[in-house]
Amino acid sequence: MIIVHILKTEPGEFVRKVIEAHVKENEVRVFELFRGFDPDELLRAVEAAGKVFCW
Repeated sequence: MIIVHILKTEPGEFVRKVIEAHVKENEVRVFELFRGFDPDELLRAVEAAGKVFCW
């Protein structure tokens, strides 16, 4: 499954652990909005994802 994590700020320990757990069994994409991003790439990733988390 494709999982997308959208980070509005630098992730804390809990968020990092959740992402690490997801990476073990899924395809994971992480978008760090606080560092800049390509909106078209983000939209394509969200459309293809089975789950999306926004932190």
